[in-house]
Amino acid sequence: MEITDARFLLINQGPDSTANARLLATLQATGLRFHAHQAHAPGEIQALLHEVTFDAVLIDYKHPRLPWCEVLSWLHENASPTPLVVRGTPENLTAALAAMKSGLEDLVDPHRPDHAACALLAAVLKNRLARAVREQGAPHHSAWNDHWLLHPGRSACYRLHHRNGHPVLPAQSGLHSFAGLKPDADWIHWDERIHESDRSSIAERRAAALRQGRGWFLEYRLAPLKGGTLRVVDWACAGRCTETGEPRWWGVVVEVSHFRGIEEKLRLQKAALEEAANSIVITDREGTILWGNESFLKASGYAPEEILGQNHRLIKSGKQPRSYYHHLWETISRGEIWQGELINRRKDGALYTIEQTITPVKNRHGEVTHFIGIGQDITDKKNLQAQLLRVQRIEGIGNLASGIAHDLNNLLTPVLLSTQYLRDQLQDPTSVRFLNMIESSAERAAGVIRQVLAFSRGIRGERIMVNPRHLIKEMEKMLRETFPRSIRLDSEVDDEMSSIYSDVNQLHQVILNLCHNAREQMPRGGRLTLACHQVEIDRTLASQHPGARPGPYICIRITDTGPGITDDVGARMYDPFFTTKPPGEGSGLGLSTALGIVRAHGGFIHSENQPDGGASFAIHLPVHHADAASDLPPGELPPSGEGRLVLVADDEPEVLEITCQILEQNGYRTLPAQDGPEALALLARNLGEVDIAVTDLMMPIMEGSVLICSLQKMKPGLRIAACSGRGTRDEEREARDLGVRVFIPKPYTAPTLLHAVARLWRDEGDPSLDRALLASNGR
Repeated sequence: MEITDARFLLINQGPDSTANARLLATLQATGLRFHAHQAHAPGEIQALLHEVTFDAVLIDYKHPRLPWCEVLSWLHENASPTPLVVRGTPENLTAALAAMKSGLEDLVDPHRPDHAACALLAAVLKNRLARAVREQGAPHHSAWNDHWLLHPGRSACYRLHHRNGHPVLPAQSGLHSFAGLKPDADWIHWDERIHESDRSSIAERRAAALRQGRGWFLEYRLAPLKGGTLRVVDWACAGRCTETGEPRWWGVVVEVSHFRGIEEKLRLQKAALEEAANSIVITDREGTILWGNESFLKASGYAPEEILGQNHRLIKSGKQPRSYYHHLWETISRGEIWQGELINRRKDGALYTIEQTITPVKNRHGEVTHFIGIGQDITDKKNLQAQLLRVQRIEGIGNLASGIAHDLNNLLTPVLLSTQYLRDQLQDPTSVRFLNMIESSAERAAGVIRQVLAFSRGIRGERIMVNPRHLIKEMEKMLRETFPRSIRLDSEVDDEMSSIYSDVNQLHQVILNLCHNAREQMPRGGRLTLACHQVEIDRTLASQHPGARPGPYICIRITDTGPGITDDVGARMYDPFFTTKPPGEGSGLGLSTALGIVRAHGGFIHSENQPDGGASFAIHLPVHHADAASDLPPGELPPSGEGRLVLVADDEPEVLEITCQILEQNGYRTLPAQDGPEALALLARNLGEVDIAVTDLMMPIMEGSVLICSLQKMKPGLRIAACSGRGTRDEEREARDLGVRVFIPKPYTAPTLLHAVARLWRDEGDPSLDRALLASNGR
């Protein structure tokens, strides 16, 4: 009898089966000549079982439409049942034992196609041997020639019997050529070919099977005479000779080295996909999620059992236009790769942005059957980009605002100086009242300009060591007196905190601004919490705020119970002039000014929505451990100039005229100059008399910094005060580096000017006079 092929019935769960495709590829790699029928409809399966004689049938343990036990009952209707191999994992050990006792041929790992292939090979061998025994009493040697089921280069069949209690391998067995043995070699010679590390355990297990008259299924390494190492599967079934009744074994050895190499490669590939930092997901043509790696599950927030089998629409946010998704599906359905950004929704409702590449997978007919999506979560990157763009917008508007502020301050300076000069000349109460009105309006205008400069560049105010606890207690008292009773005010303040080095007035402005905004978000009442704690900022939070550094900070948090911050408002709320209020009810400078002040103090503001509703704004200011005593404004009137000669340089005629008038009114003589060259010429003609110079830093023809250097070269030791309508820290620092003793920001008042000039000629070298002057100007 010569057996030429084998027939299998593979029962699929649907029209296509990836698992069965892998199984067929594994069987083909063995060289086995076989026919495989695939079916998934119960009626079709029953018809095939009646029409075709199969060597083995394979079905999944959890087939959605057809229980395996029903197929088993169909097979047992025949006198010689066809072996049934079930692929799957039972719920527990009891279920597995029950399945095996029911008459299954084997129960195999669903993820191991090589296991399923070996089980089918064993089923075929057992079925054919049983058929041969029934038909002929025992298998003849002709049934085991090289034209049998398996490829002779990768497999061999053998039969074994006992002689004097020892296993005997008959001559011309397929194992002789497989292992390179001589024709007269016995079983002991085969054992010698087993790898020495496996030999002992394999011999023990086979000896036990021989003693008990049962078969075996072994896997071990073989070292044939031709060299190298093979990995083989050795399966044998037990029987008895019909003539003598002696026990015999019929077996097959299959080389699985190639399978193991493929298995290891697949294991490595699977591990690489699972552990990849990028999100990887596989869907079918309709978008049903078939597999996703750990990064995909983490990004989406779903567990495998929650998302596998679901359509990809489950994580679609709908934040992008329908035309965007339409173009995506058009592209990949044509078999083309699509790349772009997708805004998805996590299980908890949070949105995340992923940079996605979707690649179509085609079958051998060129038809798209699956899609592979590989993406990277860029949510943090997008947020940081948005913040950087916001900072750039603020910086751009800040540059514009700074230039405008310089011009406005130049215009306000003569107004403020003139009102104080005229006050000494006027006696009429009505005139004095109108003069006070002019002065008050000018000072309010100067305050608005200082707000603009605060967020654009960060003006320098008087900074002292501040106890955060005292600051918050003062603010709490003020808020309780001014806020409506419908708003409950709570405070949470640590008892022990480090100090901060800050401008108290500016911090008051920031906190009041944020509290005022919170109150407006609760028109019908609510709860406002003012908290202050010392915290440690790590690198993660610091990296989210440009310019922030890790370390100890004082955190002042204002939390309300309002509606919270919407995405569109959150993206723009720090932009200058952006407001959600009706026209005429808000300047749009509140938050941008607050942010500018906080950044000028080396800190940052972190805003977020609260889980239970409402918004939270956390002001973070760096802890300051050093002592820094503030200079108090002088309490006495400046002394007379006693006839000292002051060189005054300013390109604004009104500022120049009124500045000289104020100085002359207080006992000074002046030399007015409208630009740098004129100032140098005046100094050259009066070199021995000029003791003091007051110059603007922004003038045409010659910059103030160049003029200062030239003045110092002409007369070393000349005491110089610098003025500017911008009042930035960079200007202060540059002026100090040039040797300027006092820096006076415009617009300045007469007392500020007189104190500055007086302290120049009375100064013994105090480098911090500029702070006292700012304080004396009421800022």
